Amino acid sequence: YIVGDTGQPAWAKTAIIYQVFPDRFYPGNGRNWNDVYSLSDIYGGTLRGIIDKLDYIAGLGFTVLWLNPFFPDPTHHGYHATDYFTVNPRLGTMDDIRELVDKAQARGLRLLLDFVGNHWGSGHETFQEAITTPGSPYRNWYFWRQYPTDYVAYFDLPELTKVNVDHPVAREYMLRSVAFWLGEVGFDGLRLDHADGPSLDFWTDVRAVARSVRPDAWMFGEVTKPPDQQLAFAGLFDGTLDFNLAEAMRRTFGMGTMSLAEFDAFLERHETYFPPTFSRPSFLDNHDMDRFLHVVVGDKRKVKLAALCQFTLGGPPIVYNGTEVGVQQE
Repeated sequence: YIVGDTGQPAWAKTAIIYQVFPDRFYPGNGRNWNDVYSLSDIYGGTLRGIIDKLDYIAGLGFTVLWLNPFFPDPTHHGYHATDYFTVNPRLGTMDDIRELVDKAQARGLRLLLDFVGNHWGSGHETFQEAITTPGSPYRNWYFWRQYPTDYVAYFDLPELTKVNVDHPVAREYMLRSVAFWLGEVGFDGLRLDHADGPSLDFWTDVRAVARSVRPDAWMFGEVTKPPDQQLAFAGLFDGTLDFNLAEAMRRTFGMGTMSLAEFDAFLERHETYFPPTFSRPSFLDNHDMDRFLHVVVGDKRKVKLAALCQFTLGGPPIVYNGTEVGVQQE
């Protein structure tokens, strides 16, 4: 962990975050949505579409914009990245992302990069060379049960190869990417995907690099484990996404399986367990779960009540794009 770290920046303590899923937000430039047949199709949202809606986002009172991954990737969601230094051509260009950062910050919006340190797409050029060239130095960037066909992958999905970030050269690639997006492009912080996948030693280096190029960078991790295991990341991140609260709010306001008395007791324990220096961004739903409005079978009153509760608690609230206008889907 980092000794003498200053903790979360002041701007994070009053943050109100809007999460944008680039492919599903807005096409922009007067374009129409694509014809689609399933939730896995490419719908046609773009970075230009986000730029077009910055006044809308800022006008709602948000202060931070979290972008789901926008790196080159054949999927709709961006978590199968094949390059950590550029933009998916389907979404736009490097000029677009730089314009997005500049125009967002001109409106008082900070930018969070969705950074995946544990795995990337099997189409990444280093992995493609590793499986086709036995003598390749990239072979040591990955974990092999039996070379070249059996390798460690995220949730055993062969298209999501786990990266050996404890290998010095692989780690250096990741760290250069962090420095590039925070230092050169101008992002203000990192949302760290599957943060309990890589080693703590790796995150220590990520923290050091992030703070070296942007001293007030905000970093929080996606850790779905119990609270005591989340606190193991203190000194590495500023905090972790509040999955425990999300579950409790969905059970209380959504499914009705947690009584108000039980919810009150949960909040009493939960709010006092974590130190005030440990940032816990809250959310009702995100890209990995059913929309809250789907859980409550279209009852918008319950969504509003849950959001009211969310916004009165201590953690910085996150709103997933579409929740504010009543998007409902599995």
